Amino acid sequence: FANRWIKRLTVENPRVLLQVARAVRYLRAVNQAMEPVLGETNAAGVVMDQSKLEVPAIDVAGRLEAEFTEDEVAEVLKQAGFRQIVPVASGGGA
Repeated sequence: FANRWIKRLTVENPRVLLQVARAVRYLRAVNQAMEPVLGETNAAGVVMDQSKLEVPAIDVAGRLEAEFTEDEVAEVLKQAGFRQIVPVASGGGA
């Protein structure tokens, strides 16, 4: 439901979009700072190996159900490193 609220609030006050963008940028920085490092031992004594650092699959169907647009889903996939499966827009030129 967050997508609906963000879209609605943005229509009412476009500055909300800037606040959301700042929040997302902040969360990205925090996640990067807290990201485990290969070979590091976490607080539970588990050594971080490659299998524990793998990125989970992107739930495309769930994002579409949450009213993300296809362009928004494509951007999420690109940012997650799935560029090879994101359709490329045709140029329509000669």
